[in-house]
Amino acid sequence: KGPWGSPEPSLKYIEDRVSNPQHYGGELYRPPSRTLDCPDYIKQCMEECWQENPDDRPDFKFIKVKLRPLHMGLNANIFDNMMSIMEKYACNLESVVKERTNQLLEEKKKKTENLLLECFQSLWLSNY
Repeated sequence: KGPWGSPEPSLKYIEDRVSNPQHYGGELYRPPSRTLDCPDYIKQCMEECWQENPDDRPDFKFIKVKLRPLHMGLNANIFDNMMSIMEKYACNLESVVKERTNQLLEEKKKKTENLLLECFQSLWLSNY
């Protein structure tokens, strides 16, 4: 059984729902947390992490504190390793997004410069 429930929707459907929420009434597509067999504090933490606005999402320190009761049932090394991996993943993801954003901005800047150059060249040529 996958995170989206049973029967598992197709990958294409999930991708379309996540990518185009406006086609489905604007509602964001998230796995159904209310049917999960886990404590409420875990469900609440998941839902907080799914906030659309990144500023509304908890940071890793908060998540670590929030999931501390889960830590009591696990070997300390497993929990610490899991949190460390999640932190590294989030930091890496942030740097990848930042790098890609910079690339896109640079591409946009070059396109704008080329367009301006073409406009000025055609204007200059039309005057002579």
